[in-house]
Amino acid sequence: MASTSETGHAKNVANFNELISFVSGYGETYNPSKASIKLTALQTLLADAKSAMDAVNSAMPAYSNAVSAREAAFEPLNKLITRVMNEENRNAKSGHDSRRKRSQRNIHPTGCSLND
Repeated sequence: MASTSETGHAKNVANFNELISFVSGYGETYNPSKASIKLTALQTLLADAKSAMDAVNSAMPAYSNAVSAREAAFEPLNKLITRVMNEENRNAKSGHDSRRKRSQRNIHPTGCSLND
């Protein structure tokens, strides 16, 4: 059976909030000697984490739109490159042209191969 547990920064922040609620329930009994795990320090850290999550959530739509626009702008090149490489393959005299392969790898650096 597949795991259905949630993961990610939002879940970590939510769990941290739950931890602080749990610690708050102890009241005066919770009094660690280390300053970084005192309740006030934990609450400050939670506030910082929430503000960071808000910043990411507000920046994400602009980033997604920019990525989509970039992908849409380059999409026609994939078909053009394929047509050019197919035509070059048909016109090539030898079966192995290393310069052509190198150019093809430079154009398609992700390793998608056109008619190796």
